[in-house]
Amino acid sequence: VRVAKKRAVLHGNSRLIFLVGDMERIPFKDSTFDLVVCINVIRYLDGLEDAFSDIHRVLKDKGWLILVDGDRNSREINDQVVREEILKKHPLEREFVRCDGWSMLFGQNEIEDGLAYTGFRKVRVESRRMYLIARAMKG
Repeated sequence: VRVAKKRAVLHGNSRLIFLVGDMERIPFKDSTFDLVVCINVIRYLDGLEDAFSDIHRVLKDKGWLILVDGDRNSREINDQVVREEILKKHPLEREFVRCDGWSMLFGQNEIEDGLAYTGFRKVRVESRRMYLIARAMKG
């Protein structure tokens, strides 16, 4: 968080607020945000329902969730040669993989089903290379 704050100020974004918290118990009132963005976060969850429910809670009506995380079923993650090329370009992922992190990733159907189950509409999840990109609207 310290590094993010410094970078924000360097780029002229001194009004940004960075918090560390639990996405299954987001410390904001209901209907607070127009947009929630989650990048490489859900891989650390045991399940999706609690997090998606709480994101739904803090979004305003017609607010959007944008989610990006690894695609457990992608060729890039499951092919050892391609995986090594990715890790050369993204060295921070190596520790995640060393801990068998990619086995923790969710699949496209799990994300689609989880979003629909927790009340999101206009759910769209697409696979792009090694990533899943999901968009969903509340309301």
